[in-house]
Amino acid sequence: MDLRCETHRAEWTIPYPSKCKPENIPTFLHTLTAVDSEMEACPWHLANRLVNCLENPEAIFEYLHLTEFFRARAVMLTLKGKVLNQAGLFAALSKYQVQVGGIYRYHLIRTARTFLEKHNLAQLPECDIHTVDPFHGPQQVEKNRELIHCVIKTAEFDFLTTLNFISVATELHEELGNRSLEYWVKGAEKPDVVFVAVQVQETDYGYDVMPPPDEVKRLTRERRLVLKFTVRKQGELPLGGLKTDDRERMTVGGGQLADPVGSGQLAVSSDPKRPHAKVIGDFNVIVLPKGRKMVLNRKYKRRAFLRAVHTWCTKHQTDTFYWQDILEDYNVMFKISGQRTQQIVTDRIDHDLFRGQKSDFHELFQILNRSAGHLRLKLTFLVSQMGCWSVLLAFCNNLCEYADDLPW
Repeated sequence: MDLRCETHRAEWTIPYPSKCKPENIPTFLHTLTAVDSEMEACPWHLANRLVNCLENPEAIFEYLHLTEFFRARAVMLTLKGKVLNQAGLFAALSKYQVQVGGIYRYHLIRTARTFLEKHNLAQLPECDIHTVDPFHGPQQVEKNRELIHCVIKTAEFDFLTTLNFISVATELHEELGNRSLEYWVKGAEKPDVVFVAVQVQETDYGYDVMPPPDEVKRLTRERRLVLKFTVRKQGELPLGGLKTDDRERMTVGGGQLADPVGSGQLAVSSDPKRPHAKVIGDFNVIVLPKGRKMVLNRKYKRRAFLRAVHTWCTKHQTDTFYWQDILEDYNVMFKISGQRTQQIVTDRIDHDLFRGQKSDFHELFQILNRSAGHLRLKLTFLVSQMGCWSVLLAFCNNLCEYADDLPW
């Protein structure tokens, strides 16, 4: 399978929906656990550089790898950890949009720093068999991993203690560890997002994320281990209760609007600086900027999806969207009419709707966050006003396509 270049966000932010109810918190958090967070999947080869890497964010693959693993672990512990008042915690997460990723990072750094100072060490011990003295061999690596595992477990005990406090606290001025509740719910000392260039390769189980060629060369010259991590496919998630308006603009701790594009402002779908694609008929044909025609006469669901994207982005004056929002708006039409066979039920838009034409998909869309289903429309659809005969022709085309699915 082909590799493609993408830009991923290395961040500790939990992008809560703006009006997420307590009962929807577990479902929402589950969408953030697509990266394996079990200790077997820990990037052990980065153990000795763990503290420095977390304290000094850089736009490098290693920092992205650490943030993806430990943020997923923070979310997993929030869902499954030993919290006395789980209902109270979910209520607090909903009310304050608690940045559990930032809290986890704070405790991990503080615990590791305490360990280093206590034992007068400059960095944590090596856990990569390729860099350990061969005289000691695997036994030393296993011992070092057990030691760092204990450091992580200590940090996670403090993390869960903080969540317990948050689950029962009622005022933002209440303090834990000489820090206010407001300090904790905002993610402690959570750093800003860092954009990291990566290569992505589709697999049967999801997709692999790996460093770009230049970074692979640099790490290889430095005789450092180069690994990738996998993002698993998400099954169908019952996101009931989260309406379109709730997810169209995500917020971060403190109620501030997050920037879904990363540019500091919401992009407008009619931006004249972006390439234009001309739509002929009722999305029957799309003429791409370079003149190539994408013929969709017999691809009803793909046409309907693109039409829904255009409608949604125009309505909300943005070029970014979550495909779950698009599918909800699209499917409700057929749910009301009883034509359920026309509904789109998938969490793999590029695999299913664009089967065999992935190049078309990537020409139209940029994947910002696959696990969250967050996309950016690369083009501006120029849809001409249709006269009455054009409307009638489009209706007839659609009727013919519906007929293909009817049982006669």
